[in-house]
Amino acid sequence: MANSISSMKVKIRHSEETDLEAILTIHKKAFGRDAESNLVKEILVAGQKDKELSLIAYKESAPDELDVPEVLLGHILLSRVRLTDSKSEKVLALAPLAVLPEAQNSGIGSALVSASINQANELGYAAIIALGDGDYYGRFGFEVSSIFGIYPPFEVARQNFRIKTLATFDKTLKGTVIYPETFNSV
Repeated sequence: MANSISSMKVKIRHSEETDLEAILTIHKKAFGRDAESNLVKEILVAGQKDKELSLIAYKESAPDELDVPEVLLGHILLSRVRLTDSKSEKVLALAPLAVLPEAQNSGIGSALVSASINQANELGYAAIIALGDGDYYGRFGFEVSSIFGIYPPFEVARQNFRIKTLATFDKTLKGTVIYPETFNSV
């Protein structure tokens, strides 16, 4: 299926309220459990005011398929986090990122990460924190966060807790990351 996915025209846009069920399905299928989809639902429905920080990848309908709805393939969500030693509200956490299993390894996740970095930069955020495969996130310029004096609130391999500094990054941003309470369910 990767060949047909990679040959289709994939675009990225901000998510809309009408995308919620498809977004939740993407997360359930990608992770094989409900925890991440429940987190996404709680953030998007209950408290995420910054809808521009929720992006989806979708297959655009061909001109001869005007009556065919777009097909959602992936989703990324950035949420505001705080640091124990800073008053800044300009740090984001990238979590979660999900791509439908049949669309994985086709560049959709990479496109979502790149688009989210660009969006956060345009909106004046200072940094994005990512918990995950250090090699994967390293491709996008994410560095080990402890180099900057920023630490996870839980035990995790050093190379898998990363930060992407953005244009407005201030070296006084330091401390342990404080995730919103909704993240405790994952």
